[in-house]
Amino acid sequence: MTYQFKKILLICSGGLTTGCFVEKLNETIQFIKSKCLFPGNWIEKIEEVSKKYEIILLTPQVSYYCALLQNKFKNQVVLKIPTRIFVTYDAIKLIDYLKINNN
Repeated sequence: MTYQFKKILLICSGGLTTGCFVEKLNETIQFIKSKCLFPGNWIEKIEEVSKKYEIILLTPQVSYYCALLQNKFKNQVVLKIPTRIFVTYDAIKLIDYLKINNN
């Protein structure tokens, strides 16, 4: 089973927990043989890095920016990572969540 996502950015406030989740996501993607990468970056850098990505995922720490960013980045999908998925680093559930919510 392969997933068609290619350019997905995780946005966070500080990076420590997100860095661990990004690592887990990328390991999972290699395991399921998908050709996408999940980089992470800080909310302060979203303006300069967001244009390269089709999907922007917001960690729970910055999820309150979701409506603002959905209005600003109308050509991209902006989603909140569900807290339960994020705190458990459940990469498979996040990939499934993306399949369902990637309009």
